[in-house]
Amino acid sequence: IIACSAISIFTSLYLITELLAIVNIIVMASWKRVKPEDFPPEKEKMPVLKKETIDIAKIIKAIILLVIYFSQFAWSKMIPENGNVKIILGSIFYLLMITLSIVFFKDLLKSNIKAFKKHFKAYYQNLLPLVGKYYLIYLLVAIAAAILSNQINSVNQQKLMELPMWYLMPLAVIYAPIVEETIFRGCLRRLIKNDKIFIVVSALAFGLIHTISSESTIYNAIIMAFPYMAMGGFLAYLYVKTNNILCNMSFHCFHNTLATILSFLIRL
Repeated sequence: IIACSAISIFTSLYLITELLAIVNIIVMASWKRVKPEDFPPEKEKMPVLKKETIDIAKIIKAIILLVIYFSQFAWSKMIPENGNVKIILGSIFYLLMITLSIVFFKDLLKSNIKAFKKHFKAYYQNLLPLVGKYYLIYLLVAIAAAILSNQINSVNQQKLMELPMWYLMPLAVIYAPIVEETIFRGCLRRLIKNDKIFIVVSALAFGLIHTISSESTIYNAIIMAFPYMAMGGFLAYLYVKTNNILCNMSFHCFHNTLATILSFLIRL
């Protein structure tokens, strides 16, 4: 019911329908369970992995990866506006980033994948309620940002929706979960030890990187970054809570898949 209400917020043409959907989500999220069958079975305790052991080599790899990733905002402006050229060069860069992300974090990914597969049910049962709360907050933040900026989607989102689906889908559900989680959670975690500072920096960086170079004004760049910041902060919190970057990648993949499908349906 909550999922259907969330979809109606983004697809409905009438404000009253969107308002009713928001009310429905709040009511359903806060509804008290009274029947025995409404209560889930006892949860398996979720494993919390040890923090990654950091050494100089890992810090250097993190810095190299960050430099290469952020370099795209300099050289991408020099690429001709020809759509095919952009897609080809972009694809080469994306493949490079995926390769480097996997190679530089291969030991961490190996252990995290093993734990994620072994304790999938525990992760699912314990993290699903957090995901529900996150989406409620995300929707409220997204609506507030749309009202304050007088635009529904960020320019970044609009540009993505213009891409052909065969290119957008792997970009959203493969590249972004692997590379963005490696950059904004994996790399930043190697550089920032304090949990709270890490969450704040990760949220701000993840939010602004999606808007600062595309929005027409600084005001819009900040306002439209809020939904991305909400997501970045939640993913950073998820990483602190589990120390398993596969949880981040899985949720990121799920979120982007849902968003891409919705954008495809809107195009129709």
